[in-house]
Amino acid sequence: MESRPPESCIEECVLWVKRARILEAKVEIRDEWDPGPRAESIDLMVKSLTLPSVDEIPILSAILRTLYDRKVGIYEYEALPLDEARVDRLTRLINHSFKTGRGIILVAPSLLPVSLISRLDQDKLEILESKLALEATIRYTNTLYLPDPNTAGVSSIEIVAKRNSEASYERAEWLKYMATRLGLRVERIRSLEDNTEILRYITMDGVNTLYTRIPVTKVASLVVALSRCLSLDGILPLEKRDTATHLIYALGITFDEARRIGERILGYTGMLVADMWMDIFEEHVNTGCSRGMASLYSRVLD
Repeated sequence: MESRPPESCIEECVLWVKRARILEAKVEIRDEWDPGPRAESIDLMVKSLTLPSVDEIPILSAILRTLYDRKVGIYEYEALPLDEARVDRLTRLINHSFKTGRGIILVAPSLLPVSLISRLDQDKLEILESKLALEATIRYTNTLYLPDPNTAGVSSIEIVAKRNSEASYERAEWLKYMATRLGLRVERIRSLEDNTEILRYITMDGVNTLYTRIPVTKVASLVVALSRCLSLDGILPLEKRDTATHLIYALGITFDEARRIGERILGYTGMLVADMWMDIFEEHVNTGCSRGMASLYSRVLD
């Protein structure tokens, strides 16, 4: 059973999410989108609601506020921790939604659909490809970290990115540049499947590997939160102005609803995440921070 971290660690994790800012949003509505008939029930598939990336939050907020009059079920395909690969879980979710006949909204990073090509049946894949409704590009403040060369006692590191994530690859190159400026040698950039695998890898030798295997995903923010609440030396937080593109596939909503979702996303430009917060985020993000911090805490300190 995972050890429970101090409440201050969970609070620090939630605060990290809330104090991030959306610097800019761009939205493109696809003219060739085929929405299909309107559905009363919608399955919303997202990477994570319990521990969302900052760039996902304006998209999720816009969708939920626009579809307030529908029955929307939310399904995560990359919750932390997760015992199966995200593409396998997402494939199961899509197949289930098609089988039950409910509407579908899938919010996916720009490279994720490439992973689905070998998993989905050809007919389902063709249907999904015709349902690309919007493309949203979000620029936002993101938290990463490096070991402090003056106090961490390390001279070389490995950067750990997420496979099939364009934003993750770009962050890895940025962090490599920042590490070089600090005098740290980067041995390699390693790509792993998802955040659960990344968290396990960077804690393989307890707290020591937090300083030598540096993640560029949301796991980095968990490490920074843990370092703050436990006063761990040698963790140097970095703020990066990040950009991520999401593809929003939709089956069962109208053109007007898609337009309003896009307008809401654009309206979040310049806002703190705290300003677009919803009750559903409060409940789920607290749960996600508790689980994420517990996974990290138990592997680092037990």
